[in-house]
Amino acid sequence: MAHFLQSRELPFLMPVALRGRQPKKRRKPTGLRWIKRQPVGWYAHTLHSGRLCAEIRVCVAYRTYQDRKERRRVQQKLLFGAWRVRGTPQEIRHRYRTRFAIESSYRQLRQAKIYTCTRDPHLRLVFVAVALLLRNLWVWIHETLLADGRGDHLTLHLERLRFKRLLDWIACTTTDLLHDGTTPCVNCSP
Repeated sequence: MAHFLQSRELPFLMPVALRGRQPKKRRKPTGLRWIKRQPVGWYAHTLHSGRLCAEIRVCVAYRTYQDRKERRRVQQKLLFGAWRVRGTPQEIRHRYRTRFAIESSYRQLRQAKIYTCTRDPHLRLVFVAVALLLRNLWVWIHETLLADGRGDHLTLHLERLRFKRLLDWIACTTTDLLHDGTTPCVNCSP
């Protein structure tokens, strides 16, 4: 991938997947595993894929978060592969984090999507559309009702209403309103 992007003169910033041998007794780590032991900063690395080689720079950064189960602060080391991208490790982490919103949207879409075994493409498209509408409803609620400030000074408080909690509330309310109390029946005949 890196060689392809470099051949097209396209700068890139992407997370690094650890490859190579894990360190064991008397054996040094290979691949990108040696970089994981390095302090915060930039490091040169050559990626090999068959006969192709790509020179990239790897940025080592940290993020800290509170572990939900143990309620303590945890540090996680992050590795980013970059080419023709500059910045401090903190700037690189922040730049990638803004891009991560796209990946979070897809994760939330999968949480809200109805799972089905139907092969009807129209019905499957409707289910994806409903999931997108629910996700956009969640974003709208946060921007209009739960956020502090206005315009460029908007502060979101996602902890006030998590997406999963909204989905659970909708499911419980729908069940209470529409379910008649009988045992559900599934008809598998065509």
